[in-house]
Amino acid sequence: MEDKKSKVKWNTINMGLLPIKAFFFLSLAGVGVLLPFIALYMKQIGLTTSQTGFIYGVMPFIGFFTRPIFGYISDRWKKHKLVLITCCVLTGIFYLLLLYVPHSQSGYIDVKTDIHCGQYSSYIRDCYHVNRTNSLTCPLSFDAYANLSKGIVQEKSLSVVGLKNSNDTGLYLQVGDSQGASGDSSCSFSCHYKTGDTFQTKACFTNQVDKLNKHCYDISVSLDKEPDLEFSLRNISNIISREVVQDQQIVGDLVCRDFDIKSVAYQEKPYWQMLCDRDVEMTCSMKCFGSKNKTCELKEWQNADLTIALFFVFFLFGNIFFAPIISIGDAMTYDILGDQRNQYGKQRLWGTLGFALFSITSSFLMEFMSTDPAKADFTASFYLFLVLFLLTGVSVLRISLSEDVSCSSSFSDVCKLFRYAKVMIFLGVVLYFGLLTGVIETFLYWYLSGVDGYITLIPGLCLLVSCFVETPVLFLSGYIIKRIGHLFCLYIVFGAYALRFFFYSLLTNAWYVLPVEVLHSITFGLMWATSTSYASIISPPGMSATVQGIIGGLHFGFGKGIGSIVTGQIVEPLGFVWTFRLYSFISVGFLILYIIINRLCLKQSTFDQTKEAQDNAEEATITNDGNMEVGQNLLSDQEKHEMEPL
Repeated sequence: MEDKKSKVKWNTINMGLLPIKAFFFLSLAGVGVLLPFIALYMKQIGLTTSQTGFIYGVMPFIGFFTRPIFGYISDRWKKHKLVLITCCVLTGIFYLLLLYVPHSQSGYIDVKTDIHCGQYSSYIRDCYHVNRTNSLTCPLSFDAYANLSKGIVQEKSLSVVGLKNSNDTGLYLQVGDSQGASGDSSCSFSCHYKTGDTFQTKACFTNQVDKLNKHCYDISVSLDKEPDLEFSLRNISNIISREVVQDQQIVGDLVCRDFDIKSVAYQEKPYWQMLCDRDVEMTCSMKCFGSKNKTCELKEWQNADLTIALFFVFFLFGNIFFAPIISIGDAMTYDILGDQRNQYGKQRLWGTLGFALFSITSSFLMEFMSTDPAKADFTASFYLFLVLFLLTGVSVLRISLSEDVSCSSSFSDVCKLFRYAKVMIFLGVVLYFGLLTGVIETFLYWYLSGVDGYITLIPGLCLLVSCFVETPVLFLSGYIIKRIGHLFCLYIVFGAYALRFFFYSLLTNAWYVLPVEVLHSITFGLMWATSTSYASIISPPGMSATVQGIIGGLHFGFGKGIGSIVTGQIVEPLGFVWTFRLYSFISVGFLILYIIINRLCLKQSTFDQTKEAQDNAEEATITNDGNMEVGQNLLSDQEKHEMEPL
């Protein structure tokens, strides 16, 4: 009889829980398909690390304050389904709008060179040492840029108009503009006197082919009045092919190459050449656009303020409406489960499955839909995000609720927590772990995108590894905590974070990050399970729910926000490598400090009811997302004797 009952139970599908499973699967699939890659998208549209850190870092604070507001609205008017559906729809819409934020960003090659200008001709002169160790330093010399561009020029099937003999420049090869200039790179120049002197020199942009007479018949520019002379060369392949070989100078190991300047544009008007009324040397900064060569490439923005403003507004409203979705969904889930609250983990497990499946799917879409190997195509991910959240709203329609569901909580007793040193130090630890989480979520993939071997598939593989190693640790965390104790688990988390950041700083190939991501099982899986479990034990009587709510807000709200903002400011002067090493060293320091505080400073109880807390401490059965359910005594034998330290 018992076997028959078990068999029926095994084959029975609880149809009432299917909408809940669908809700978690679809909503967290939407999260996985886009949100882990938002920082990469911000980089791709041209935002700097400081701008990304600020915008990304502000959002967790927004979520921390908006969740209880939406919870209150849902409870006050009993419109949980309506609020949740509205949030799902608006989240999808505002995130999709990020795809259409106008941004105009062009890449250019940074080059430095000298120009000699006289009455007969003007030419680029670039000198280098034969025994130089590395010619590819940034900014590039024109000699290095010409060498890198030769292969590109040869591939363009340039038409040779013919060999021309010029009395003032010697022999050179001219490339036909009509057939060779199409798609060719162009360079803008910004030049000033090389010596710093202010001669009364005039530069003439002219279509005359002879030497400069007393008068410039086209346009004349006084270099003493316009110290930064700006002009451009429309077809740089012409200049490279106009090297005056017979004038090449060699002094010892110093070689100087000359390139004749023709087909000049000044103030967007074309001229044949630039001449000067006296011989003058100028040093110039060049920006070369449209080159297939990406060495020393920099980015230049147009409409940067508009891009930042629109992205911030759309991202802000997207996060406002996204913030309450999971918390309201949790409240509705617990309402449906009723006395079977221990089944929550089985429902949330579908969310983990959706996240893992669609994060790797999104990575494949970005990789294979991209036409530029250096850029990811986010279009499909944004539209898939919208579709998944619309379907999440549809799944909510199928959820049946009672009248007693509640998702807002009272914080009237929060101030009482400040009386307990144990709680305050523990909350500080959770805040620090959240800070490190914010650093990783915001800047890890940004950093990897600049490491050798990076492809757009790597972030998805990182997420897949994280989900794979996180789940078993969460399920086994109760046994681990029982065996070694809460404090020792937290010590291990500090050490794992130190190793994780230090290994990040040593990466020479982006693929090497995958084994490092195994540490996520400790830095999140063990950390979150231990934190929520220990919070339930050390909380003052009657305040366990309050402490649990606060640690979630501190870790995923304030901690992540602070980490994103602070790192965005320090990564520009320090660089990613030393920023990660800094966090590694700080984690080691905090580990030592935390051990000292626990062993020396918190030996005496801060709670009047410590003995009662010991006797009544209950094991928390940990689900895959870190939520706790009541069970057996979880305290290790050692912790029963040292309940006093945090």
